[in-house]
Amino acid sequence: MAAPMGAPVLNGSDRSLEELVDSWDGEATVMRRARSTDALITIGVHSTALGPAAGGCRMRTYRSSAAAVEDAHRLATAMTSKLAVCGLPFGGGKAVLAVPSIPEGDARRDLLLELGELVESLGGLYITAPDMNTSDVDMDVVAERTSHVFCRTAESGGCGNPAPATAAGVEAGLRAAIAHVFGSDDLDGRRVLVQGVGAVGERLARRLTDDGADVVVCDIDEQRADHLARRIGVRAIPAAAWLDEECDVFAPCAAGGILDEGTIPRLRCRLVAGAANNQLRERADADRLAARGITWVPDYVLNSGGVLKGVGMELLHWPPEEVANRLQQVGEDVASLLRRADTEGQTPLAVAETLASDRIDAARATRV
Repeated sequence: MAAPMGAPVLNGSDRSLEELVDSWDGEATVMRRARSTDALITIGVHSTALGPAAGGCRMRTYRSSAAAVEDAHRLATAMTSKLAVCGLPFGGGKAVLAVPSIPEGDARRDLLLELGELVESLGGLYITAPDMNTSDVDMDVVAERTSHVFCRTAESGGCGNPAPATAAGVEAGLRAAIAHVFGSDDLDGRRVLVQGVGAVGERLARRLTDDGADVVVCDIDEQRADHLARRIGVRAIPAAAWLDEECDVFAPCAAGGILDEGTIPRLRCRLVAGAANNQLRERADADRLAARGITWVPDYVLNSGGVLKGVGMELLHWPPEEVANRLQQVGEDVASLLRRADTEGQTPLAVAETLASDRIDAARATRV
């Protein structure tokens, strides 16, 4: 089985809900209109070949219900690949909360409780966690209705915010990729453009700056980027200027689907490696990057630190030293993947897909 690679169409889908559900190769699509708000809760379960589906809960606005369902499907598909490449005994799933605006206070709490009820109704088929616009504090609320949740706060017995672990894994993998492309992992003076300075992007920018990199930041919230730049002594550029910025490394850490036939010809870097999910709009974009001589590290290989910490500590009961070792292993995995891609004359995406599909096929074979 080839592990499909998904990229979100964030502005909407032209397909109907029926077409989206019928055409997806996942196992389950569960939808519920929230009683408390005008929000649509969608859970996509892509695969349980390796174990129960696990993945974060994303909260954001969408142009349509179909766009939200499509995003849930694509994100769940990517989680299957991520967890398989990590060698974890879980499949891929994702929850999407499509909201008219980001709720706060009682409205937010009520929505999260309804998510918990829906997750609980699935009987362990899907285990949820934080993602875009949700947090470990939110997972504490979800946990009031279901035990099928991870990355709760440390005060509640969870592993806490997964963003620091994600940033640590991204830096380890980014260093390995820099060594592969430039011959040394020395960051001193190496220009890295970090696009998106939210929970992970800000931490990555800080880590890279501390290690001597020449960091440039941008964000759709330009005030946030400017504020971070002043605090850590780096340069901020307008959000729309990222394609015009010459750099050694482009690190996308915001929304996905930004690398496509229109943007790839304009990139001014030799390496793309960042935390954003589903960075490619379509699979052919991996070939377009390779044709330009740009090395791209598949996002689900690079950004696995958060799930390694959350799943490892809360679901597999790893000690802290095992988590630390696995975060460093991200760098070794990236180095191995890039070497294999060069040796076999394949794109890094093709190698990552093969790794994931081999593990999934092996698991299915043992069930026969």
